[in-house]
Amino acid sequence: PRLTASYKANDNTRLNAAGSVHYQALDLFVLTAAPPNETLAHARAGHLIAGVTRYLRDDVKLTAEVYYKRFDRLPVWPDRTRPLRTSDGVGWAAGIDVSVIKRFVDQFYGQVNYSYAQSKRDDRDGRGSYNADFNQPHILNVLAGYEVNKTWSVAGKWRYAILDNSVKNEHTEGTLVWDAIVIYAGLDETPP
Repeated sequence: PRLTASYKANDNTRLNAAGSVHYQALDLFVLTAAPPNETLAHARAGHLIAGVTRYLRDDVKLTAEVYYKRFDRLPVWPDRTRPLRTSDGVGWAAGIDVSVIKRFVDQFYGQVNYSYAQSKRDDRDGRGSYNADFNQPHILNVLAGYEVNKTWSVAGKWRYAILDNSVKNEHTEGTLVWDAIVIYAGLDETPP
């Protein structure tokens, strides 16, 4: 189930909100590891999202969203020496996404996205919460393209991310990821 609401504040600005509940079947590996695992409940997630979309120009859109997700009935492995799982895990994720998108106009398009997020899990085994496997606090993506003429175009993509390591020590406060700029040029397959 999903509920959404949208309010047009003016010709250029729209406020949005949504809430939903999602269910996810467990991995086949978990279900087949032991016969009792077949009766585990599907994982459940409740989502809340609020955002604003504003057109800065006809071809440039700014979007900002905040979100919170609450997870329960997550599969956990209480005894690593046995294949049995339980549905006792809980967790949450929260963050903000900001995007500026320029549509393809006057031979150019582009997009800049920044995300800040935290994601935690708790197996309810007395050890407390920990960073989820996909916890990535900071991600910045930049994409741009230019159409030189009807036959040739060039585009590039760059990503900067700080990935939060699950096990931290005095030498690791996070992993910095740089993706090299990828530039490609394409020749239209249709002859001129």
